[in-house]
Amino acid sequence: MREAEDKGKRAKYPTTRIRIRFTDRTQLEKTFPSTDKIKSVYAFVRGCLREDVKPIKFVLYQTPPKRELKVSDPKVRDLSLYELHLAPSSIIHLKFLEESLNHVTIPAPLDPSVLERAEDLPIPPDPESNTASASSTPGPSSRPLTLGSATGTVKIPKWLKLPGKK
Repeated sequence: MREAEDKGKRAKYPTTRIRIRFTDRTQLEKTFPSTDKIKSVYAFVRGCLREDVKPIKFVLYQTPPKRELKVSDPKVRDLSLYELHLAPSSIIHLKFLEESLNHVTIPAPLDPSVLERAEDLPIPPDPESNTASASSTPGPSSRPLTLGSATGTVKIPKWLKLPGKK
């Protein structure tokens, strides 16, 4: 029965969208088949790096909690992206083993051909503008609550016994 559920979920997510986030918050995005291994994600990232940085080792990891997705780890390398719980989409962080490349002020060492195709992410709406528009439109929660009827008398059910009454 569990296998049938698992097959249904696998069929539901045939592809996995992965975003690789560098320390300067630059992101690479690619859609992989959910049956691919983490090795294909490493190969994609390495192919997007500048030539001088390609030989430098790096680690992909997820947070929170921090979980390193190392190709050298047999528990990770033999599992598909779906089995690693990365489907349908995930953000994976990248850390170089050479610390000088991990500083926030250092731009991501991407190949110029990759940078040419880069797009800026849309800026999220200002939270102040959302609260101003929400407060100007009256909703059900903004009406004052009134108890009882319009005449001011509250009927008490016969079965309710209040203390102090005989």
